Amino acid sequence: MDYIIEPRTEFYCQNFASLQKGLKMLRWHFSVLFSWDIFCICERVFAEVIDMAENSLYNSY
Repeated sequence: MDYIIEPRTEFYCQNFASLQKGLKMLRWHFSVLFSWDIFCICERVFAEVIDMAENSLYNSY
């Protein structure tokens, strides 16, 4: 038995595939941005800790 694929169904399948591709790319972008935010926050925390350590060294003399 042969199945006939309507053009409308094929159009929906192509749109769904492109939607999946777009969502995958969007998820990748958000994961990269989230990783970058975590890196920036950690960098700021370490910079503050180093500044506090330097200030305590200078204030001890």
